[in-house]
Amino acid sequence: EAAKKIDAIEAELNNIYTDLESELTPIRLQLKEETSLLHLETSELQNLETQCYRSDLSLSSASENLKSLQEKYGIVYAADLSSFTIPETPSICPTCSQPMVGDSHDHYVEEVKKNVLDAESMIESAAGRLRIDQGKVARQKTSVHT
Repeated sequence: EAAKKIDAIEAELNNIYTDLESELTPIRLQLKEETSLLHLETSELQNLETQCYRSDLSLSSASENLKSLQEKYGIVYAADLSSFTIPETPSICPTCSQPMVGDSHDHYVEEVKKNVLDAESMIESAAGRLRIDQGKVARQKTSVHT
C-alpha cells in the first residue's frame, strides 16, 4: 500500500512538473527572443555612437581648418558673420610667386575666398551630420531602454 501511495505521489509530481515545464517553455522562448533583440539594439546603439563620434571629429577638424585659414590670411568677419574680408595682401602672391601689384592678382583673393567658403561649407555639412547622428543615438537609446 505504501508503494502505491509513493507511485501516486510520483505520478502527481510528474504531472505538476510537466505542467510547469509546458508553462515555462514559451516564457523561456520569449526571454531568448527579448535577449537577442536587446543585444541587437545595444549593438546598433554602439554603432551609432561611434558614427556620432566620427561626425564630431569631422566637425572639429573642419573648424580647425577654418581657424587655420583665418589665422593664415588674417581674415576678419563682419559682426553678423555673414561676410569676411582679407585685410592684407602679401607682397608676393602665394599662388603664383609673383610680386603683388595692383589688382593683377585677383586669383589670390578668389582662392582665399574659395578656401574659406569651402571650409565653412564643410563645417555646415559636418554639423548637420552630427545633429542627425545625435538624433539617431537619442532614438536608439530610447529603444534600448524600453
